[in-house]
Amino acid sequence: MTVQELLAHASPEMTLRYAKLLDDTKRKAFESVIKQGVFSFDLNGAVQEIKTGEDIPTDILDALWQDHKLNAMDTPYGTCHARLNGNCPHMEAPPCLTCGDNQTPCKDLAVGFSELDKQKYELHIKTTTKAIEMAKQRGREDIAEKNEKNLQRYQNILTTLQEGNIIFGRQDRMKRKLGVQNG
Repeated sequence: MTVQELLAHASPEMTLRYAKLLDDTKRKAFESVIKQGVFSFDLNGAVQEIKTGEDIPTDILDALWQDHKLNAMDTPYGTCHARLNGNCPHMEAPPCLTCGDNQTPCKDLAVGFSELDKQKYELHIKTTTKAIEMAKQRGREDIAEKNEKNLQRYQNILTTLQEGNIIFGRQDRMKRKLGVQNG
């Protein structure tokens, strides 16, 4: 199904018109945000303000806008500019769910204690589903396939939470807390 068919437009010109309107609207919103201030993370991870035109030239901001339009992928943590290119080291393996040599969830990760955990995983599912769709639209089946694994992981966690359960972390954490040696 094409976008034209999906939107029930009579002509490709109408679809292009709406695409242009959407792009113009997004660009205006981007420019409005830039006027309010541009911020980045410093080397220590702290947020710092950048002076537009002084610390960062406006042509760089234009390049960021183009990169965002072409390469950005929404994630629960923000918008990633490396994922769609396949350059994100955490795309395949979200750190808390795939840590250590065994690439298993962190032994200290507990899910379900916070009343927001269901919403977190609903958001993970929503953004990962969107990422899969975007990757497929751009012909990146390899990236879509990697995200499918995460989607399944997130869906399993959410289902467990929706059934009223709590995930306490890995079993070796439980044994450690009880004073029993791993094994």
